[in-house]
Amino acid sequence: MGPIDAIARGFAAISARPSRSALSGLGVAIGVGALVGVLGVSSSIQAGLLARLTDLGDILTVQSFTQGLNTSYLPSYVIPQVERIPTVESVAGMRTLMLTARRTNAIPLDQSGGISVTAFDGDIAGATGTRILAGRALSGTSRLPEALLGWDAAQALGATPQLLPLKLSVNSSWVVAVGILGPTPIESAADRALFVPGAFASEAMGFDGRFDTILVRAPIAFSNTVSNLLVPTIDPTGSLGLEVKLDSSAVIAEAAAATAFQGLLLALAGVGLLVAGFGVTNTLTIAVIERRVEIGIRRALGASRASVAGLFVAEGMIVALCGGVGGVVFGTWVTLIAAWQQGVAPRVPTGAPLIGLGCALVVALIATPYPALRAAVLPPNDALRAML
Repeated sequence: MGPIDAIARGFAAISARPSRSALSGLGVAIGVGALVGVLGVSSSIQAGLLARLTDLGDILTVQSFTQGLNTSYLPSYVIPQVERIPTVESVAGMRTLMLTARRTNAIPLDQSGGISVTAFDGDIAGATGTRILAGRALSGTSRLPEALLGWDAAQALGATPQLLPLKLSVNSSWVVAVGILGPTPIESAADRALFVPGAFASEAMGFDGRFDTILVRAPIAFSNTVSNLLVPTIDPTGSLGLEVKLDSSAVIAEAAAATAFQGLLLALAGVGLLVAGFGVTNTLTIAVIERRVEIGIRRALGASRASVAGLFVAEGMIVALCGGVGGVVFGTWVTLIAAWQQGVAPRVPTGAPLIGLGCALVVALIATPYPALRAAVLPPNDALRAML
């Protein structure tokens, strides 16, 4: 009996026991689907995070040194100096003031719940890696001093696009919020602040024109070069003890976290495939017992032990490979759903389906020898005795 005949007989045997074969194939499909899904979901999330990082560039934070009550603040003239560094895209200085913003001045100042007020100079939207989602940029055309709201601050104040420009109370002063910034890509206090121009803060809020934080955005490919130039540019003498932090490290860590448990999940998928292999072995072993008469007749008519064993090897291969194909489809579907929920483009590694099918083949190679050998060594007279 040739391979084609063995495959045909394998399909016939499966069709004779569809439920049992389907359950065995389902076990393989779940294991392969878990494997493909783990590879696909982790790759999609990681690729999405790195693509976002590449699009936005790197956000570098220069912070002044603070020890006890002593803080080395940065003068505003360093902002144009940093802007002249090659490849720098956006720069902004920030300093949170001891003030809060509220919808009305009728709320007592000693009650918590106000939005923090941050004085800034430069391109605050570009430096924080976001943009103005609603309203407009500062133009100085309003009757009151203009300001921008961070995303979380706007939600807390109930500032919708329809309400802009929105009049707000800042202690004893009034400002008008003309724009709302989108969420920043990196966890930042910028989302929870009302941004007022440094010039107005100096006039009305006691701001001395010095900043404690400088935000710099640069292309990811040049972020290390810019980082090395920031401190010499801002503080040539090194007396301020400045610290430069690459905020892209948070996104890179997040991307690494997407694959941190990949090995564990793949190991669990491997355990699932091992259990599925035992299921296939059990199914084939029962099939040997049920087909003793057929085995005896074939052996009595001159069939070799190898051809008898080939019947069950072919059946096991078909069950495992069909389960593998189903698992690849299932794992791809899981990847598509997970990527859609995460808001990233789905990405199934090219080798993942091949790995899944290869694992299914390995399951078949492990699961079939025992039942095939049991069928091959079954004496014809013992098999035919089942007819009596």
